[in-house]
Formats: sequence, structure tokens, C-alpha cells
Amino acid sequence: MHINDYGDVPGKMSMVDKIEKLKQILSDLAKQDGVDGVLVVSRGGLVIASSLTRDIHEETFAAMSATMVGASTAALAEYNKPAPDVFYVTGGGYGLIAIAAGERGLLVAMISDINKMQGIATQMGELKEDVAELVK
Repeated sequence: MHINDYGDVPGKMSMVDKIEKLKQILSDLAKQDGVDGVLVVSRGGLVIASSLTRDIHEETFAAMSATMVGASTAALAEYNKPAPDVFYVTGGGYGLIAIAAGERGLLVAMISDINKMQGIATQMGELKEDVAELVK
């Protein structure tokens, strides 16, 4: 699924329209087997859009997800390595994937079945450019 599949060109869309497109993209991703919830967050940890299947405090989840990515970026910088494109966390059969979506955004998903993480990460990777374009 790509932005053009939704019928609009990002440069000509209002902010409200961009948020609605993000919500459509996230809703489609959240319907995938193994996805427990998905958000687009700013690098500073603010929620831009979300599609969650559980009642969680999305602001806390977004802030902590951005903090983990920021901390890993800082740690890698100490080794003169570039910022990570994909960030994985697993434990207890659950997982979290955060993918860079341009300079301003992160596409973050909570995964309920870690056996499906790679396939979901691939789908997220296919969407990252579209998300990046919408959060510019």
C-alpha cells in the first residue's frame, strides 16, 4: 500500500488530510495478524497518529519508544556508527519494532507474536517512505 493508493499527493494535502492518510495506513497495518498496535511518533516522542488495539497510554508508549531509539542512536554514535534504521525489542513472546520514517518520524508497532516480526518489519519498511512524506 502506498500514498497514491489512497488517492492523494502529500505536497498538496492539508495537515488534517495527512493525518487522516496516516490513520488509514496505520489502520491497515494494525489489521495484520500479529500486530497489537501501531503508531507514528515524532523523534521527540509525540504521537502523530495511532491505531491501537488495546487501551494504553499512547503518549507514554510513544515517548518511551522514541527514547529507546534515541538512546540506541547515541550509543552507536559513540562507535562512530550511523543511526539505526530498524530497532527491535523482544521479550515474553512480544516485540516492538521502530523504523525510521524520515528525519522527523518513527513508525512503531507492538507485535503480539514474535514469530511474525520479520514479515511485519518488511511491511513497515515498505511503508516508511510514505509515512516520512506525510510527516515532513
